[in-house]
Amino acid sequence: LGDRARATMQLDRQLLEAGVRCVGEIVDEQLADADAGLSDLAAARLSVWCSLTVVRDTVWAGIDSDNAPDHLRIWSGVARRVVPPYELPVLGLAGFSAWLSGDGALAWCVIERADEIDPDDALTDMLRDLLIRAVPPSFWVPPAKERIWRDIRAF
Repeated sequence: LGDRARATMQLDRQLLEAGVRCVGEIVDEQLADADAGLSDLAAARLSVWCSLTVVRDTVWAGIDSDNAPDHLRIWSGVARRVVPPYELPVLGLAGFSAWLSGDGALAWCVIERADEIDPDDALTDMLRDLLIRAVPPSFWVPPAKERIWRDIRAF
């Protein structure tokens, strides 16, 4: 990711597109073959790239009721290996996948772990709200790509 400030990286379209491609390739490979083990290198790449909000949100928008159990497998595997300061995005994706898979108890466990790191994390807050309001996973409507990328400019 280089040595630039995180705020600059969060707005660099070329960098974000590279992250989306890298993460997409890894996730697609994992979704296509449930028996394919997630290497430590792949887990590290997912952790670091998903620390960029657009990359994380692009993954998040691609999780649906059909693939949520597979995403839960992927993000749980990453969550077991993630190191600071990359935990929150991974935990958010794991927790969201758990909720969408119908495992609210696991989603609460993720929220508790995430709250120890940052009780004001946006994805964790949204997940908490979904659980408190007992929103069924069938109500999930992914955000549009345009919404995810709206504030990003080309450098």
